[in-house]
Amino acid sequence: MESFKQGHRIGQEDLVLNLFARFYSAYPYQTFPYTPFWIRYDVGFVHPVTSQFMLIGIHNRLPDVIDTGRIRPNFIIGDTWKVGTYEIRWYYRASETSAIQTIIVEFSVSSDGIHQSELAMENHYDLNAYMILY
Repeated sequence: MESFKQGHRIGQEDLVLNLFARFYSAYPYQTFPYTPFWIRYDVGFVHPVTSQFMLIGIHNRLPDVIDTGRIRPNFIIGDTWKVGTYEIRWYYRASETSAIQTIIVEFSVSSDGIHQSELAMENHYDLNAYMILY
């Protein structure tokens, strides 16, 4: 799983989706890269307890096609995105008449010191203390 810092702009080699088609010939399962007829993606946070996908931004974003069969998402990881696991959900149709297929790619976001997730201190007690400045 790839990991990124808060505020990172997804680059040309980050989270690239490579699609290959197979066909039978003299050599079994010969493959070649292809770009599908239709492709979109969603980005979302995966809740650590419920594993629920929480969409970030708009639904059905348009990706960048780098080359035949090489497709990448185009977004910036927000400065305030929580630390944790995220998913890109790719939706594509290989041809005009085919059904929509889904590919899920996970990645993680770590803190760059800009935003930390909330701390859970269930058994925390405040200590009486003071500070003297000179």
